[in-house]
Amino acid sequence: MAPRRSEVGRSRHLSDTWSVNMISAYGRGETLALALQDIGFDVQIMDFTEALGPEFERGVGPFPVASTAFIPKQESFLSEVRPLKRGITFWLPDGPLELSGPMSDFFAGRDPAIKHLRTSPGPDFASDWLRRFMKMWTSPYHWDAWQASVPPVTFPYADKIGLVPPTKEARVMGFERFQTLGNKYFGAAILRDVQFENSRILELEVESGRREAYRSPQWIWCLSSDETDRVGVEVAQSLFHDKIRRPEWRWISFQGRCDRGPWSSGFPEYTVMLNDLHLPWAYANMMVLRWTESDVFQVWMKVPASACFKEERRFEWAEEARAHLVKRLPLAGWTLEHTAWSVCPHSCVYDLSVQEDSIPGWKNWDWIAPETLARLDISARLEREAAAYQRLVSWRADQMKKQGARRDQPLHTP
Repeated sequence: MAPRRSEVGRSRHLSDTWSVNMISAYGRGETLALALQDIGFDVQIMDFTEALGPEFERGVGPFPVASTAFIPKQESFLSEVRPLKRGITFWLPDGPLELSGPMSDFFAGRDPAIKHLRTSPGPDFASDWLRRFMKMWTSPYHWDAWQASVPPVTFPYADKIGLVPPTKEARVMGFERFQTLGNKYFGAAILRDVQFENSRILELEVESGRREAYRSPQWIWCLSSDETDRVGVEVAQSLFHDKIRRPEWRWISFQGRCDRGPWSSGFPEYTVMLNDLHLPWAYANMMVLRWTESDVFQVWMKVPASACFKEERRFEWAEEARAHLVKRLPLAGWTLEHTAWSVCPHSCVYDLSVQEDSIPGWKNWDWIAPETLARLDISARLEREAAAYQRLVSWRADQMKKQGARRDQPLHTP
């Protein structure tokens, strides 16, 4: 569907030959945009955060961040990460389990699950559950614990990992740094139309106050197919060949409190709470507890995506989570507020069948979304952004060679 020039005016080209349009939300790709700007690219960000609804948290989500930078500018983001000295701590029915920190050797010596996590698969589920957990926990596809095959990529538990402080999450998971530097940025509301030419994205029509059509030789798409569909049905159908991937599961959070006491000061800042290892790792059977104050915490759990926005289901999940906490430590006086909730926008978990779907092969784009990531944690996204950075650097180098060859051509023509 061609844009009507009477409505949208002339297509806008970015001024620099090496220009990139980034379609994004929730701060995704900011470090990539900054790194590209630093080496001479002209980047414009179209931010759809506000268009996607207030129920999605402006933060990192339920998983820790590995302190590994893959390209320049990611170091500044990672400098905001506060290290978890004890790494990932598990709160199991029979007690705690730590993978790093001063007690890690003690736990490794008594638990075969840690041994097989670090070396090779265990002979049975009891000795192999932790290895499977670290592969399934952040997978963008839903796996059951007892399945013989497991995802190929493990969460980098052995790296230095940490959390972004709650007071900084909204800032570092946004486009504040990019905007502060005066770069090209605007909040967008609706995707109206997309034009293609020779398997390339040629033009995108966007509405934000008024309708404008934008062109660029290169594009970075940081919205999932489902998010794209929510802000532009026709664009999503064209861009993804009518194959919109709907998440089967999402991670939802609730705010909670407990009475102050010796327990509140003794909790690790970040804990994975597992109840029955042999039941599905979802709902309140697998929760992430993150303490934001000594008596205030956040609970994350993986739940069906279709039920996230039903109040009665959120009430049930919050009550189930509270019941598990009370059972573990009755003296703490746990409370959980089902009305103080949010959904992680980075946490789309798909049915395994989605793995078979082909990825649209537009020649001049990088699609950085749960559908193209090895894991859901922010560290995997940073690594995927580095791949986009290298592709664009290589593309520019090739274009410069071609331009040089064209300039030299008259010298060699009789």
